[in-house]
Amino acid sequence: MVALATRYSATYPNEVLELPQDLAQCHALIRELMWTLSEREKELVKLSHRLDVLLRRVYGRRSERLDASASPWMVSEGGSEPGAEGWTGRCSPPASKKGSSGHGRRPLPAHLPRVRMEHTVAPEQRLCERCGTPKRCIGEEVSEQLEYIPASIHVIEHVRYKYACPCGPGDIQMAEKPAAPIAKGLAGPGLLAYVCVSKYGDHLPLHRLEGILGRFGIKVSRSTMSDWVIACAQALEPVVEALHQGVLASKVIHTDDTPLQVQGDEGIKTGRLWVYVGDEKHPYTLFDYTPTRSCEGPQRVLREFRAQPDSPRYLQADAYVAYDRLYETNGIEEAGCWAHTRRYFYNARKANLTCAHEALALIRRLYGVERAAHDLDAAERQALRQQESTPILKQFEHWLSPRVKDSDSRTPLGGALHYTWNLWSSLNCYIEDGDLDIDNNEAERSIRPVAVGRKNWNFAGSHRGGRAAAHLFSLIATATRNTIDPFIYLRDLLGRIRTHPRDRIHELLPPLWRPPG
Repeated sequence: MVALATRYSATYPNEVLELPQDLAQCHALIRELMWTLSEREKELVKLSHRLDVLLRRVYGRRSERLDASASPWMVSEGGSEPGAEGWTGRCSPPASKKGSSGHGRRPLPAHLPRVRMEHTVAPEQRLCERCGTPKRCIGEEVSEQLEYIPASIHVIEHVRYKYACPCGPGDIQMAEKPAAPIAKGLAGPGLLAYVCVSKYGDHLPLHRLEGILGRFGIKVSRSTMSDWVIACAQALEPVVEALHQGVLASKVIHTDDTPLQVQGDEGIKTGRLWVYVGDEKHPYTLFDYTPTRSCEGPQRVLREFRAQPDSPRYLQADAYVAYDRLYETNGIEEAGCWAHTRRYFYNARKANLTCAHEALALIRRLYGVERAAHDLDAAERQALRQQESTPILKQFEHWLSPRVKDSDSRTPLGGALHYTWNLWSSLNCYIEDGDLDIDNNEAERSIRPVAVGRKNWNFAGSHRGGRAAAHLFSLIATATRNTIDPFIYLRDLLGRIRTHPRDRIHELLPPLWRPPG
């Protein structure tokens, strides 16, 4: 404790460290301060290293020859540097401790196909060295090796036989051609699914796929593949709409949005991709595209998401005003996000470290309760929150109230205080229902693949491309959430979407879908 106070005073001489009387709050505050000091030291090490590199680049020598007196452990017994003869490898890691078993190799998945390759002993080697009698097989030893077979592309020839009467001219009968995902299209369901999953699941831009297909001797332009993607999204729109209805049946929906660059007639514009995550009983993840960040998108998607007298509905989101009208007209309850709140105080810690860390310590205690409640059911989780989180929230409110009155919302700390105070009711909402989360991280995790893919393919080619991206993100994310291989799922959907009855479209949703065969 004394060492921490000394380090704190030396680092922040203008701050007065006053530890709270509450023991749990004191421990939480100490942990937050220790973590901040640790992060600060890491930052100083990085900056010191960058400064050393810059100074050596400007004033120092360019040679990378090592100084033996400064680094004797990097010199061999013969006095040479690494790479010269006589190197003894003294910088290699120490040998493992005697008796250490390590983690071992994990068994290969049982569902992978096995190819049995038998290796026998030559006949002349089977004879006994003493009596010459042939040896008998007494067993076998099996070892496994993981092998990779490159993907293959083949051409399917649809041969349709024609039938006519030999008596003369008449009607000619010919078998019908199987329904294709894209009318008169060249690509089959497997190739279309591969392109869609590669772009929106594996984040590969179409120009890289163009090169991959080129290695097979197939020339397919990226513009053609872009047309394929849009056509697939349009064909699968009934499944996406059924998925939309599945999300609306949830008790709790998590939502968030992220920007998406879109190429239009007037240059690059910024559209938005929104995500709507259903609850555990409705494991659907829906994406929606809008050209702007106006409230029109959430109001259109959540128009039918309404509370009933005996069935409350919750929307867990950030404090964006686009959702305000839904709370007013649809009777939905707003569930705040403590992760966003913590981020405000974390960003304000350099402006007023003591006050910011007092808030961070309280939030740390709230998350400690959530870790304890992780494996509980909804009723048990609610009871634990009422018992342990409610006193912390009352303590937080008592701490927050006087500080909001004396703070300027334009400052980093004042902004954090006013943000928390204005959303205090929604931030307390989660303790009233065990089905609610303490934060909106579920939506943030779901939308993260968009951010990863956006770094690779940079932008959508049009608003149609943005809508197609939303549809395919929805299907791939929902399949992954239900532990289904998205390639197998999309290939099956694209193979039968044209002939599947529209009144049974719900059978194609990932929770109800069954693989072919």
